[in-house]
Amino acid sequence: MKLQDIALATTAIAVSVPLPVTPSLQRDVWRPDSALVARFERELAPLLQGALERGPFSRPPAWSSGNYYRQDVGIVVEGRKIVYANGFVPAGQGGVPRSWQTQLVDACDGGARYFGAEFDIDSGRVQNLAFNSEGSVRDREGG
Repeated sequence: MKLQDIALATTAIAVSVPLPVTPSLQRDVWRPDSALVARFERELAPLLQGALERGPFSRPPAWSSGNYYRQDVGIVVEGRKIVYANGFVPAGQGGVPRSWQTQLVDACDGGARYFGAEFDIDSGRVQNLAFNSEGSVRDREGG
């Protein structure tokens, strides 16, 4: 599969996206189907909600697990098929990036507004659920 043919599953839609990965990873990506993405969602939603409720955040998030936009990408890690979720809640005036269905949303910091998680399809388990660091207010305001 060529890098430009890799699909990014966004909500219920799979679209082609040029992933920002090194050429050595080209052979280690695959296209998750909608049934697999739905299976991941069923496992992820309660874990994500629990993580949001437990914190630790400087301010509790004003949203729930259902408010995230999610981009799902199939990768192979040490021979195991994994679906990687890149989740984000749109911020302020910028809203949802126009390119979110065709390009990965990449953010440094942002706290609970951004998360990553993996779904091991063989075990059916969600692993490595993590939020971004919060950073400083100055960083978030672009200063």
